[in-house]
Amino acid sequence: MTRDVELVNVVAVLPGRSPRRVYISGHYDTVNLRAAMAGVRPSTPGQQPAPNHDVDAPGANDDGSGTALTIELARVFAESGLDFDATLVFIAWAGEEQGLIGSMAHATALADAKGVVEANFNNDIVGSSLGGNGIIDAESVKIYSLGPEDSMSRSLARYIARIAGVYVPSHTIRLMAREDRFGRGSDHSSFTANNYPAVVFREANENYRRQHSGDDKIEGMDFAYLAQNARVNAAGAASVALDPSAPWSPASAARHSSGVDSRATTPTSSGTPRPERSPTRSTGATRGPTIGSARRWWATSRSSCSPTSRSTTTSLAWQRSAPMATRAS
Repeated sequence: MTRDVELVNVVAVLPGRSPRRVYISGHYDTVNLRAAMAGVRPSTPGQQPAPNHDVDAPGANDDGSGTALTIELARVFAESGLDFDATLVFIAWAGEEQGLIGSMAHATALADAKGVVEANFNNDIVGSSLGGNGIIDAESVKIYSLGPEDSMSRSLARYIARIAGVYVPSHTIRLMAREDRFGRGSDHSSFTANNYPAVVFREANENYRRQHSGDDKIEGMDFAYLAQNARVNAAGAASVALDPSAPWSPASAARHSSGVDSRATTPTSSGTPRPERSPTRSTGATRGPTIGSARRWWATSRSSCSPTSRSTTTSLAWQRSAPMATRAS
């Protein structure tokens, strides 16, 4: 049996001087697959069993951590008083566990409208420093990005690592040469599927036994570690948003992930046209961590990204996106 379900993304927009967008995101839905499927048997042989959706699914780390990070950075950026060049979008996705429903609908609509997105900083499971192997790693975070090496997403990941080395030097960035872990995924893939640069942050040492289970509770969180990951996001996103636009246009439908625009040509010495390579963001050549406004903002805002900071009233309005039609079991 199925029923109609209304899903909405929760969005806050901090307007910049230009329409180009920088996204910070996490997903607010959660699931407890182990309990949902425990003891479930198909009503008819050969059919998939219907899971029990009435079980507890706390989701503190997956992905309460990414959602909390997104909301906190929305508060910090809105109160910064800075005039960002890019428009910053803070968004909590719906339906990630059901197949990236909310993010895919949003990213596809952006691409159809030829929207310009320079980065998606997606955060999914970033709040625990204690791994399933019993080892604590509170001093690093993983960033996954889609290749090849000269792709916009890989360039973005390297740029974040460089900026973090300046503003959060105590936190090591571990660049992962994959779009995500084996057999797993998250909402950044909705952006890369639409030719937008995107990365996903993952905690350094995951505890898979707590994921998608009733054990994903607040007791397993390390808020000081989560605050460090928030600082890395803040430094990278602020640097991208304060800088002028990159010299490439992500809205170009003919551009591939490697940064090549198949429509552009330049003459060779013999007069034969050849493909023109569009510049991709380097690891620091076109954007640098020495912007005075970024340094001033970071000096005043760093203490705000702390586990003890409290939310205050801001002028940043959160909105519900348009409902998305879907079906749930």
